[in-house]
This record gives sequence, C-alpha cells and structure tokens, in this order.
Amino acid sequence: MSVPCDPIVIDTDGTGSAAGRQIIVAHSLLDDWDNKFAHTFQEYRIRAVTFDITSLDDNSGVTMFSISEQTFGIPNYDQMTSATNWIVPNSTDNPRSHKVIRWKAIDLQNLEYLPTSGDGPAAALNWFTNNTTFNSEAGRRLFVIRAMATVEFRGIGTDF
Repeated sequence: MSVPCDPIVIDTDGTGSAAGRQIIVAHSLLDDWDNKFAHTFQEYRIRAVTFDITSLDDNSGVTMFSISEQTFGIPNYDQMTSATNWIVPNSTDNPRSHKVIRWKAIDLQNLEYLPTSGDGPAAALNWFTNNTTFNSEAGRRLFVIRAMATVEFRGIGTDF
C-alpha cells in the first residue's frame, strides 16, 4: 500500500554554520498513522520510500543528501562525503534543483515485521550543507521534501 507523508521544509540555521539533519524512515513519518493503521493491522514493514526534493527559493550553494540504513543521528561532513550521496543545488533557477531519491529496504532487519504500536527506524534521509564548503546562505528555506512510502501490513487489528 502506498502511504503519503506530511511535507517537510528544510532550511539552514541562522548563523550559516553547518546544517546537518535527517528524516527518520519510520511509521511516525507517515501521515496520520494512529488513526489510519495502528488499530486496523497488527504488524507492518516499510518496504520503500520515494523522496521528492524540490528547491523553494533562489539561494546560493548546494546541499548534499544521502540515505543510511545503519547510522542514525545528525550527520556531519565526513559522514556525508564517505557515503553515496546526491548533491542538489539550492536554487530554483537551476534545472537540477529537483531530485527524486528512492530507498528500498534490503537490510534483513528492515524486512522484519514490527507491531503497529511500535516504531523502529528503517533508514534515514540525511542532508548536510554549510557556508564554508557549500556556500549556503544563513537562515534560508532550502527545500520541501514530499515522500511516499510503500508499506506492507499483516494481521487484522484487535478493533475488528
């Protein structure tokens, strides 16, 4: 089943220093999980997520994106440059400022079913930018990220 996620706006901080953040791929990312799925099914697993990343403004610099199935926490420059990554211009004027990144679960732990009441992270979409290396301006809105997850369910919940 394809399940939409609420849009997320990412920005740089007010100082122009390093801005590393991440979005955790877990059921908390999915739109209205408790009302739609938590009581309807017993177990779930997130098989894939498509992230649609679009620049919001005409900003300078670039932002680096990567996906990790094993490292959770705020990414730094060294982690980002050692991972497979995508560099996306911060400017709406650049035709490459729109990127679609797809993640598919391949780690055996991510293929396990989880109780719908639990929230185990499957992966993380990381991003990193700064003024020094990537010429990103301080305090600017950079991107909106829309995501669609492919979720598999098993078992009918107790409310039925």
